[in-house]
Amino acid sequence: MKVYKKKVVVITGGSRGIGAGIAKKFLNENYFVICIYNKDNKSFKELKKNSGNLGSNLFSKKIDLAKKNDYKKIFNNVYKKFKRIDVLINNAGYLNQMPFEKIDYEEWDKTININLTSVFFSSQAISAIYKRQKHGKIINVASIGGQTGGTRAPHYALSKAAVMSITKSFSKLLASYNVNVNCISPGVIKTKMINQFIYKIGINNILKEIPLKKLGEIEDIANLAYFLSTEESKYITGQVLNINGGQYLG
Repeated sequence: MKVYKKKVVVITGGSRGIGAGIAKKFLNENYFVICIYNKDNKSFKELKKNSGNLGSNLFSKKIDLAKKNDYKKIFNNVYKKFKRIDVLINNAGYLNQMPFEKIDYEEWDKTININLTSVFFSSQAISAIYKRQKHGKIINVASIGGQTGGTRAPHYALSKAAVMSITKSFSKLLASYNVNVNCISPGVIKTKMINQFIYKIGINNILKEIPLKKLGEIEDIANLAYFLSTEESKYITGQVLNINGGQYLG
Protein backbone atom coordinates (compact mmCIF):
# COMPACT_ATOMS: atom_id res chain seq x y z
CA MET A 1 0.00 0.00 0.00
CA LYS A 2 1.50 3.30 -1.12
CA VAL A 3 1.77 6.02 1.52
CA TYR A 4 2.43 9.53 0.23
CA LYS A 5 4.86 11.75 2.13
CA LYS A 6 3.80 14.83 0.19
CA LYS A 7 1.22 16.96 1.99
CA VAL A 8 -2.35 17.23 0.73
CA VAL A 9 -4.58 20.31 0.51
CA VAL A 10 -8.25 20.39 -0.49
CA ILE A 11 -9.53 23.71 -1.86
CA THR A 12 -13.18 24.47 -2.53
CA GLY A 13 -13.76 26.87 -5.39
CA GLY A 14 -10.26 26.03 -6.53
CA SER A 15 -10.56 26.29 -10.29
CA ARG A 16 -10.38 30.08 -10.75
CA GLY A 17 -9.81 33.44 -9.10
CA ILE A 18 -8.50 33.36 -5.54
CA GLY A 19 -8.92 29.58 -5.36
CA ALA A 20 -6.74 29.02 -8.42
CA GLY A 21 -4.12 31.37 -7.01
CA ILE A 22 -4.07 29.39 -3.77
CA ALA A 23 -3.81 26.14 -5.75
CA LYS A 24 -0.78 27.46 -7.66
CA LYS A 25 0.93 28.48 -4.43
CA PHE A 26 0.48 25.06 -2.84
CA LEU A 27 1.58 23.29 -6.02
CA ASN A 28 4.77 25.35 -5.96
CA GLU A 29 5.25 24.28 -2.35
CA ASN A 30 5.14 20.61 -3.39
CA TYR A 31 1.62 19.71 -2.22
CA PHE A 32 -0.91 17.41 -3.78
CA VAL A 33 -3.79 19.78 -4.54
CA ILE A 34 -7.42 18.71 -4.85
CA CYS A 35 -9.64 21.42 -6.32
CA ILE A 36 -13.37 21.20 -5.68
CA TYR A 37 -15.47 23.17 -8.13
CA ASN A 38 -18.93 23.10 -9.69
CA LYS A 39 -19.12 24.03 -13.37
CA ASP A 40 -15.89 25.68 -14.48
CA ASN A 41 -14.05 22.69 -15.91
CA LYS A 42 -12.46 24.94 -18.54
CA SER A 43 -10.71 27.01 -15.88
CA PHE A 44 -9.49 23.88 -14.11
CA LYS A 45 -8.03 22.47 -17.33
CA GLU A 46 -6.32 25.80 -17.95
CA LEU A 47 -4.92 25.79 -14.41
CA LYS A 48 -3.60 22.25 -14.86
CA LYS A 49 -2.05 23.10 -18.24
CA ASN A 50 -0.39 26.26 -16.91
CA SER A 51 1.05 24.33 -13.97
CA GLY A 52 3.47 22.49 -16.24
CA ASN A 53 5.10 19.46 -14.63
CA LEU A 54 3.39 20.31 -11.35
CA GLY A 55 0.05 19.66 -13.02
CA SER A 56 0.47 15.96 -12.24
CA ASN A 57 -0.03 16.88 -8.56
CA LEU A 58 -3.33 18.64 -9.29
CA PHE A 59 -6.65 16.79 -9.03
CA SER A 60 -10.28 17.81 -9.29
CA LYS A 61 -13.70 16.96 -7.91
CA LYS A 62 -16.91 18.43 -9.34
CA ILE A 63 -19.44 19.19 -6.60
CA ASP A 64 -22.41 21.54 -6.49
CA LEU A 65 -21.98 23.24 -3.12
CA ALA A 66 -25.43 24.79 -3.43
CA LYS A 67 -26.88 21.34 -2.73
CA LYS A 68 -26.54 18.82 0.08
CA ASN A 69 -23.36 16.78 -0.16
CA ASP A 70 -21.88 13.79 1.61
CA TYR A 71 -18.69 15.51 2.73
CA LYS A 72 -17.62 12.53 4.83
CA LYS A 73 -17.57 10.38 1.71
CA ILE A 74 -15.74 13.05 -0.28
CA PHE A 75 -12.95 13.45 2.28
CA ASN A 76 -12.75 9.74 3.03
CA ASN A 77 -12.14 9.10 -0.68
CA VAL A 78 -9.31 11.64 -0.66
CA TYR A 79 -7.88 10.11 2.49
CA LYS A 80 -8.15 6.61 1.04
CA LYS A 81 -6.04 7.69 -1.94
CA PHE A 82 -3.37 9.76 -0.18
CA LYS A 83 -3.53 8.41 3.40
CA ARG A 84 -3.57 12.00 4.69
CA ILE A 85 -5.23 15.40 4.41
CA ASP A 86 -3.23 18.26 5.85
CA VAL A 87 -5.18 21.36 4.90
CA LEU A 88 -8.79 22.21 4.03
CA ILE A 89 -9.37 25.64 2.49
CA ASN A 90 -13.02 26.65 2.35
CA ASN A 91 -12.74 29.23 -0.40
CA ALA A 92 -15.85 28.73 -2.53
CA GLY A 93 -18.12 31.74 -2.63
CA TYR A 94 -21.20 33.03 -4.40
CA LEU A 95 -22.08 36.72 -4.73
CA ASN A 96 -25.08 38.14 -6.55
CA GLN A 97 -25.63 41.82 -5.93
CA MET A 98 -29.22 43.00 -6.06
CA PRO A 99 -31.68 45.26 -4.23
CA PHE A 100 -32.46 43.54 -0.94
CA GLU A 101 -36.18 43.71 -1.72
CA LYS A 102 -35.61 41.30 -4.61
CA ILE A 103 -33.82 38.61 -2.61
CA ASP A 104 -36.13 35.59 -2.65
CA TYR A 105 -35.87 32.20 -0.93
CA GLU A 106 -34.07 30.62 -3.88
CA GLU A 107 -31.40 33.32 -3.96
CA TRP A 108 -31.11 33.21 -0.16
CA ASP A 109 -30.71 29.43 -0.05
CA LYS A 110 -28.10 29.38 -2.81
CA THR A 111 -26.01 32.07 -1.13
CA ILE A 112 -26.21 30.54 2.33
CA ASN A 113 -25.58 26.98 1.11
CA ILE A 114 -22.47 27.83 -0.90
CA ASN A 115 -20.96 30.41 1.44
CA LEU A 116 -21.90 29.03 4.83
CA THR A 117 -23.51 25.58 4.91
CA SER A 118 -20.69 24.03 2.87
CA VAL A 119 -18.12 25.48 5.28
CA PHE A 120 -19.88 24.05 8.33
CA PHE A 121 -20.41 20.54 6.99
CA SER A 122 -17.05 20.23 5.26
CA SER A 123 -15.32 21.29 8.50
CA GLN A 124 -17.49 18.91 10.49
CA ALA A 125 -16.66 16.03 8.14
CA ILE A 126 -12.91 16.58 7.95
CA SER A 127 -12.69 16.89 11.72
CA ALA A 128 -13.11 13.11 11.98
CA ILE A 129 -9.96 12.62 9.88
CA TYR A 130 -8.06 15.31 11.75
CA LYS A 131 -8.95 13.73 15.09
CA ARG A 132 -7.41 10.44 13.91
CA GLN A 133 -4.35 12.18 12.48
CA LYS A 134 -3.93 14.44 15.52
CA HIS A 135 -3.15 17.35 13.22
CA GLY A 136 -4.67 19.47 10.48
CA LYS A 137 -5.48 22.96 9.28
CA ILE A 138 -8.76 24.56 8.28
CA ILE A 139 -8.60 27.92 6.53
CA ASN A 140 -11.85 29.71 5.74
CA VAL A 141 -12.10 32.57 3.27
CA ALA A 142 -14.65 35.19 4.28
CA SER A 143 -14.94 38.81 3.11
CA ILE A 144 -14.70 42.37 4.33
CA GLY A 145 -18.43 42.50 3.57
CA GLY A 146 -19.00 40.26 6.58
CA GLN A 147 -17.31 42.86 8.78
CA THR A 148 -18.76 46.08 7.38
CA GLY A 149 -22.15 44.88 6.17
CA GLY A 150 -23.34 45.17 2.61
CA THR A 151 -26.14 47.14 1.00
CA ARG A 152 -25.81 45.47 -2.41
CA ALA A 153 -25.80 41.89 -1.08
CA PRO A 154 -26.77 41.75 2.62
CA HIS A 155 -27.35 38.00 2.41
CA TYR A 156 -23.77 37.55 1.19
CA ALA A 157 -22.45 39.78 3.99
CA LEU A 158 -24.40 37.78 6.55
CA SER A 159 -23.04 34.48 5.26
CA LYS A 160 -19.46 35.71 5.45
CA ALA A 161 -19.92 37.10 8.97
CA ALA A 162 -21.18 33.67 9.98
CA VAL A 163 -18.07 32.05 8.47
CA MET A 164 -15.99 34.13 10.87
CA SER A 165 -18.11 32.86 13.77
CA ILE A 166 -17.78 29.25 12.61
CA THR A 167 -14.01 29.73 12.51
CA LYS A 168 -13.96 30.67 16.19
CA SER A 169 -16.26 27.80 17.16
CA PHE A 170 -14.32 25.10 15.31
CA SER A 171 -11.00 26.45 16.59
CA LYS A 172 -12.21 25.71 20.14
CA LEU A 173 -13.74 22.37 19.23
CA LEU A 174 -10.60 21.05 17.52
CA ALA A 175 -7.75 22.67 19.44
CA SER A 176 -7.16 19.63 21.63
CA TYR A 177 -6.51 17.57 18.48
CA ASN A 178 -3.69 19.88 17.31
CA VAL A 179 -5.90 21.43 14.63
CA ASN A 180 -5.66 25.12 13.75
CA VAL A 181 -8.73 26.87 12.34
CA ASN A 182 -8.37 30.39 10.96
CA CYS A 183 -10.12 32.76 8.60
CA ILE A 184 -8.87 35.12 5.90
CA SER A 185 -11.02 38.18 5.23
CA PRO A 186 -10.08 39.81 1.90
CA GLY A 187 -10.95 43.33 0.91
CA VAL A 188 -11.05 44.34 -2.75
CA ILE A 189 -8.84 41.85 -4.63
CA LYS A 190 -8.10 41.94 -8.36
CA THR A 191 -10.22 39.14 -9.83
CA LYS A 192 -12.56 38.86 -12.81
CA MET A 193 -15.53 39.06 -10.45
CA ILE A 194 -14.24 42.32 -8.96
CA ASN A 195 -13.83 43.80 -12.45
CA GLN A 196 -17.62 43.95 -12.72
CA PHE A 197 -17.79 45.68 -9.34
CA ILE A 198 -15.14 48.20 -10.42
CA TYR A 199 -17.08 48.93 -13.60
CA LYS A 200 -20.24 49.70 -11.61
CA ILE A 201 -18.66 51.71 -8.79
CA GLY A 202 -15.61 53.26 -10.47
CA ILE A 203 -11.99 52.62 -9.49
CA ASN A 204 -11.50 56.07 -7.93
CA ASN A 205 -14.53 55.62 -5.69
CA ILE A 206 -13.11 52.31 -4.51
CA LEU A 207 -9.53 53.51 -3.94
CA LYS A 208 -10.59 56.51 -1.88
CA GLU A 209 -11.88 54.03 0.74
CA ILE A 210 -8.55 52.15 0.89
CA PRO A 211 -5.70 53.82 2.83
CA LEU A 212 -3.01 52.06 0.77
CA LYS A 213 -4.71 53.36 -2.41
CA LYS A 214 -4.38 50.10 -4.31
CA LEU A 215 -6.24 46.85 -4.83
CA GLY A 216 -5.05 43.59 -3.36
CA GLU A 217 -3.52 40.81 -5.43
CA ILE A 218 -4.56 37.17 -5.50
CA GLU A 219 -1.02 36.30 -4.44
CA ASP A 220 -1.57 38.24 -1.19
CA ILE A 221 -4.35 35.82 -0.23
CA ALA A 222 -2.44 32.76 -1.45
CA ASN A 223 0.67 33.66 0.53
CA LEU A 224 -1.30 34.10 3.75
CA ALA A 225 -3.19 30.85 3.17
CA TYR A 226 0.10 29.03 2.79
CA PHE A 227 1.57 30.66 5.90
CA LEU A 228 -1.47 29.52 7.90
CA SER A 229 -0.83 25.97 6.69
CA THR A 230 2.74 25.86 7.99
CA GLU A 231 4.35 25.20 11.35
CA GLU A 232 5.27 28.89 11.50
CA SER A 233 1.60 29.55 12.32
CA LYS A 234 1.20 26.72 14.85
CA TYR A 235 0.19 29.08 17.69
CA ILE A 236 -2.41 30.97 15.62
CA THR A 237 -5.97 29.69 15.79
CA GLY A 238 -9.48 31.12 15.89
CA GLN A 239 -8.33 34.31 14.20
CA VAL A 240 -9.73 36.45 11.39
CA LEU A 241 -6.81 37.88 9.42
CA ASN A 242 -7.62 40.89 7.26
CA ILE A 243 -6.07 41.62 3.86
CA ASN A 244 -7.73 44.84 2.80
CA GLY A 245 -5.16 47.62 2.48
CA GLY A 246 -6.43 49.20 5.71
CA GLN A 247 -10.02 49.55 4.52
CA TYR A 248 -11.32 47.85 7.67
CA LEU A 249 -9.32 47.96 10.89
CA GLY A 250 -11.34 45.71 13.17
